[in-house]
Amino acid sequence: MREAEPGDSQGIVDLAVAAALTVETSGTPSFAAARAFYERCGFASVASVPDYWEGGDSLELYWRRL
Repeated sequence: MREAEPGDSQGIVDLAVAAALTVETSGTPSFAAARAFYERCGFASVASVPDYWEGGDSLELYWRRL
């Protein structure tokens, strides 16, 4: 399994050894449907970093055990 590099939005997941998946998304209203989708799929919101992407746009981190 390769490690994700900074700015890499497509990491390769080796499901044979992965214990969990993480998803990074925006906290803006236009991404509300994406966040709701992750939650319906069993992902938990585990962190929020204000102004990560740009002023007023937080990073929302979701996690799910496999």
